[in-house]
Amino acid sequence: MFGKLTAVRKAVKFGHRKYGLPGAIVAGLGGLVGYRFVRRKLGSGRREQGE
Repeated sequence: MFGKLTAVRKAVKFGHRKYGLPGAIVAGLGGLVGYRFVRRKLGSGRREQGE
């Protein structure tokens, strides 16, 4: 939980500093989608090996 929150907060801060509010929104959503994508890819590999 805290890893996801930290990753999204850092992305939002970076986007806000560089592009303002629209950048913060886009960077936050992009960070969240990217985090979920990586977690899903890494998690599926572990499940296949465990079974």
